[in-house]
Amino acid sequence: MATLKLFTLGTLSITVDDVPLARLTNQKAQALLVYLLCQRDALFSRDHLQTLLWSDKPLRKGRNSLRQTLYHLQQTLPPDTLILEQLNIGFNRACDHWFDIDHAQVDPAYYRGEFLQGFVLRGADVWDEWLAIQRESVSADLIQKWEQSAENHPNPIPLLQRVIALNPYREQPHRRLMALHLRNGDRAAAIAQYETLAALLADEIGVEPAAETQALYRRAMTAAPAHNLPHPATLTPFIGRTQALSDLQTLLRDAQTRLITLLGLGGVGKTRLALTCAAANSDHFADGVCLVDLTHADTLTIPLANALGIQLSGQDSAETQLLAYLKERHLLLLLDNFEAVHATPTLSFIQQILRAAPQVTLLITSRERLRLHLEQVYRVDGLGVEDEAVALFEQVARRVEFQFSAEIQPMRRICELVEGMPLAIELAAAWTSDLSCQSIADQIARDLAILRSTYHDTPERHHSLRVVFQHTWRRLDPHQQTVFRALTILHAGFDATAAQVIASASPATLRALTDKALLQPLGDNRFRIHERLRQFVQTEWQEPHTINLLRDRHADYYSDWLAQRRDQTNGRAAKAVFAQLDGRFANVVAAWRWAVQSVNRLWIERNLPILPSYLQAMGRQVELIDLLETGIAAVSTLPTDDTNQRLLARLLRALGLTQRQIGRFVAADQSLQQAIHYAQQIEDLLLTARCRGDHAAVQAELGQLDRAVLTYDALIDLFRQLDNNRYRLIALISKGLIERRLGDYPAADTTLTHAVALAEQLDFAQLTASAYNSLAAVALSLGEYDRAYHNYTAARQLPFEDRVMLATLEINLAQVALRQQQLAIAAQHLESTETLASPLDEADVHGLLQLSRGELATLHGDTKTAQQAFAESAAIFERLNNLRFGSEAQLWLGRLAADAGEFGAAFGYLEKGLRWAEGLSAESLAIQCERAITHLRQQTTNPAPHRATLQAIIANPATHHHIRQRAAQFL
Repeated sequence: MATLKLFTLGTLSITVDDVPLARLTNQKAQALLVYLLCQRDALFSRDHLQTLLWSDKPLRKGRNSLRQTLYHLQQTLPPDTLILEQLNIGFNRACDHWFDIDHAQVDPAYYRGEFLQGFVLRGADVWDEWLAIQRESVSADLIQKWEQSAENHPNPIPLLQRVIALNPYREQPHRRLMALHLRNGDRAAAIAQYETLAALLADEIGVEPAAETQALYRRAMTAAPAHNLPHPATLTPFIGRTQALSDLQTLLRDAQTRLITLLGLGGVGKTRLALTCAAANSDHFADGVCLVDLTHADTLTIPLANALGIQLSGQDSAETQLLAYLKERHLLLLLDNFEAVHATPTLSFIQQILRAAPQVTLLITSRERLRLHLEQVYRVDGLGVEDEAVALFEQVARRVEFQFSAEIQPMRRICELVEGMPLAIELAAAWTSDLSCQSIADQIARDLAILRSTYHDTPERHHSLRVVFQHTWRRLDPHQQTVFRALTILHAGFDATAAQVIASASPATLRALTDKALLQPLGDNRFRIHERLRQFVQTEWQEPHTINLLRDRHADYYSDWLAQRRDQTNGRAAKAVFAQLDGRFANVVAAWRWAVQSVNRLWIERNLPILPSYLQAMGRQVELIDLLETGIAAVSTLPTDDTNQRLLARLLRALGLTQRQIGRFVAADQSLQQAIHYAQQIEDLLLTARCRGDHAAVQAELGQLDRAVLTYDALIDLFRQLDNNRYRLIALISKGLIERRLGDYPAADTTLTHAVALAEQLDFAQLTASAYNSLAAVALSLGEYDRAYHNYTAARQLPFEDRVMLATLEINLAQVALRQQQLAIAAQHLESTETLASPLDEADVHGLLQLSRGELATLHGDTKTAQQAFAESAAIFERLNNLRFGSEAQLWLGRLAADAGEFGAAFGYLEKGLRWAEGLSAESLAIQCERAITHLRQQTTNPAPHRATLQAIIANPATHHHIRQRAAQFL
């Protein structure tokens, strides 16, 4: 494809594949092309363009000239350069083109002069007006872009010189250039720049430079140093912290902000951030930036005097002399590692500086906040793990080993383990010449030993992460050390109440630890500890008896917390409880693991009611299975009394239910059989019955439908004997649904009619709705659509508040309407579903909604909308691991692909749907299989490439007999 290039900065030049476009000599054709390119996002009417270029001609002649010009451009330019519609004209931004203005914004080398320099059109007054405005706009835009680039450019002087060349009357670029010359030690260049500006302003405008610029000039004349910051070449490239730099620049340029403390743990990158920020903002301070390194200092005065180049005399105190010097200065003082001199006299001196030197701003890095009224604290945490931290690791690793091969996942894990801490990342990356990233990550997870430097030029305070933490630890008083040790028992986030109960941490102590950056405030009176700092403290802590007592207290607290909410995990209250549990989950799991490790039956019992409910609701079943299995192993070691066996039965039942949720039906079958065994051992009839009910559901999932019906028959009798009508009703509904799946619709109809009658007698609104819903499903299977609609409506009108079930009933009503081709009614029900579901965070409801929307769109003939809906539904159910409905969505996609003649894609969808549905027995799946096979059979006669898929249909227990036969015939 030919590449069109336009050079408009300076003399106009147009090329195609770098060859000048010699045939394009008509200036108005050139002007039209440039105009359209400059307005790439717009289409223009022909009248507009005629007025632009031929305003001196009558309308008819102007239009004729435009037509001829457009024809000439069409014949000369590469195809598809222009958009030519009947009424409108535009530039096709999708064509292969290159525009110098785009590139000049990034690289000033492309600037060859003003926009369309020397370009003149006769008889085009409107064009002339546009050109004048465009020249100003291009210049202003380039100035803005170059000034922005100069902020962080390694060599900003050429950029600023370009800015001045474009607009010599803007004073700020001159001032920035003066500051840069002074920073580089070039006083003569700074003075010359000032004299150039002063002469220009005096001759052309009759004014003097601003006071800030004059102050910079005076500093240059007196040879005062602009700053003593390290040269950028001596530092490693700075990565990330874009938002922090922007925030700090805003603070530094605010006259009301005089004292900024960058607060954070040692090694988190406070110094590097402060240096970069100070360098980027040095031009804002007429007297520059002064860095004062306090790492090995005892007081502030002597290091400050040395950094400022002041020779202290014996006549006045050091403080008095320093204040006299600073009084008239417009200066940024960067006090690094302030915690070394953090004491009352030093804080008093800081207050004196703020009062006596109104133009001095203090930027302080510290592991402890100053607690002064004017202090603006800016907390510094680790780099973003996804991009910045990994980029830093790779940069250091390539410096260590030039041919370093990036291992993204292990690198990310390392960065996550150290929570983006730059020092820890650099220490870890230094080992890449000897160890793989995976090995480094594994060692960090075990202990901090690997996070140490082997380089001779590493500062002692950064020799290892352990040294950094020890330095911070020594700054705590004995009480703070005791409390902080105890707080490390807590995991991830914790609140002040937990800290008080478990670690005896008073609000004052929590505040003191937060001030020392040992606790990270999360808001709402919640805190967390950096995981590697917690690891350091626990490694150094050799008091097993105390640790175990604290772990007991921790387990007691979180077990109590869960027990108090055990009755709130159903209905509306569940979401609020689960939201609270989100922030406490790591601690709840730690309490569970300690309960298991110490084989504390009481704690396990108290955690059991709510933990599975939460993890199942959050879709974290695999994690729950691990926790339950550890609990079962622990309880199995206890004496075989009734209490322990009852707990084992409950744990095994929870395990079986969780395994069933994620499709591990064989494992669920085994777990529930064991649960039944233990419940029977202790003759707990209700627990036995509940376990058997769950087991019957698993039998159905395994295709053992007849056995499941027999189990439910026995359960119905058992619950009648126990006079437990609620569970009898649940068993009746479950039995009816299994009979429906068996195709025994009369039996299902009888069972579910009985269920409805029992439910109405007992006044269980929601269970009554469930019974009506199930009875309606039987009617739907029988093709009795009016009865199905009546029963769904009866369920919908019952007084209960479960919005999820209400939304599901609306979807079911829509399904009946779809079967009857009543598309408008179906659409109304789906709209009601949207209203009910929109405030809910229930992905499965949204998945079902999309499934029905796809079917509605299919019946409307809107294939594109249908595909989008089915694809979204499939993605939702795949995320939820809901293979039942996910397989339906896949099979619908297969049907649509077959209709479109895309047979390879159709079989792909069908194969995926059947693979997801392996082991399920679902009537609707069988219907979908039949539809898919029918469509594919109609469209193709060569089954060989799809033999495996067809064999899967035959082998799948969800496939009806007659469908198996048709698949076999197709083979």
